[in-house]
Amino acid sequence: MNLDHVFYFKKIVDRKYPDENYPNVDIQSVVAEVKRDIITLSDDDFIEVMISCFIPDLYKGMGKCEKLFTKLTELMVGEWWRRLGGTYRLPTKKAGTEDVELISDDFSIVCDADM
Repeated sequence: MNLDHVFYFKKIVDRKYPDENYPNVDIQSVVAEVKRDIITLSDDDFIEVMISCFIPDLYKGMGKCEKLFTKLTELMVGEWWRRLGGTYRLPTKKAGTEDVELISDDFSIVCDADM
């Protein structure tokens, strides 16, 4: 296992929010930046990052760090689906109960990828 992939998202979140009192970041721009990076990962590297992003309870409560980490986890679910041949949509606002919509030719699946 490549140690750069262990806690890949945690390192990003901790860099953006050294503590909960740090000013808000634009979550959508962070997601877009990370999306550009994970698309370039090989399948093997992607699997290693994905394994480490589903470790629960890194951040307590509904603070800034937890919200960003959860949005990055949702991105990973969507990217996993894309690699399987589908498409996905990440809502930018909490409009409904789903966080990720996984889309195929004849169906869509909505899921809550909360950590």
